[in-house]
Amino acid sequence: MGNCYEYGKLGCKPSPRESIRYYTAGAHNNDPEAQFALAGWYLTGAADVIDQNDDESYYWVEKAAQQELPRAEYAMG
Repeated sequence: MGNCYEYGKLGCKPSPRESIRYYTAGAHNNDPEAQFALAGWYLTGAADVIDQNDDESYYWVEKAAQQELPRAEYAMG
C-alpha cells in the first residue's frame, strides 16, 4: 500500500503521509522492500510528514541489506 500511495497506483490518490505510514508499518515488521522505501523517504524528507534524516535513511537501508535485498545491498556499497 505504501507504493500505491507513493505513486498513485490502484486508484489511490498520491499521499506522502499515507505512503510513509504504510512503509513504516511494513518496515517495523521486517519487510525489506518497505525498509528500503522508507529509507528513501528519509533521504529526501516529506514536507509536514517527516524531516530529512541521513541517519534514519542509513538505518533502514542497512536493515534491508541485512535481509539481502539486492537494491539495498547495492546502496550500501
